[in-house]
Amino acid sequence: MKKKILVVTPIEDQNFTWVAEGELRERYDWIFINLGDMNRRSWRIVFDGFMVRQKKEYDLVISMDYYLTIGLALRKFFFGGIKNHFSYGFNRSRDSFFERQRLVRVFLSRVLRGCDCFVVHSIAEAKIFSGYFNLPEDRFLFRHWGADLPVYTEEGRLREKFPITGDFVCAIGRNNRDYELLFRAVKDLDVSVVVVAPDYALAGLNVPCNVKVLSGLT
Repeated sequence: MKKKILVVTPIEDQNFTWVAEGELRERYDWIFINLGDMNRRSWRIVFDGFMVRQKKEYDLVISMDYYLTIGLALRKFFFGGIKNHFSYGFNRSRDSFFERQRLVRVFLSRVLRGCDCFVVHSIAEAKIFSGYFNLPEDRFLFRHWGADLPVYTEEGRLREKFPITGDFVCAIGRNNRDYELLFRAVKDLDVSVVVVAPDYALAGLNVPCNVKVLSGLT
């Protein structure tokens, strides 16, 4: 009998079957719950995760989001449920008032002990979250955030023309980024900078002439 894996994501597309690709799709019995719109308020994402029923027949639950992980862990804490909980993308992309309260953080530290593994996307995050929630550092697994790599021809050239040539510094992302500080730091330097971010993340900022902004790529 195939092992059953429940995957809970904040993705809106109900056809999204992340991780169940290739031979893994046939090896396990996958159940996907895509809750949609990851731009909701933090407490609502926690609540939606808490409301997901974790049947004992599931051998593993994978949560794809920081606040969904908290919600699922809360339900397991109060009601029990599946044996194994795996959190992918344990990245806090926004500040939340309730987490700044010491007693809340102490409580969440107990709740998150029910999660067996946290995948983070930098070594620094493993140390930060381990200390923040008083969790063993060996529960945190560093993996690069999944992204397609550039495709090269046999001659070693990019198949698609990239708008920047030569060496450059690249800054990517939208959440918790201080692009204003970055722009001030590089504006008088002899260095090319590429920023990959949505327009709203740079709203109101003066972009130096040595900075190339790429938006709307996805």
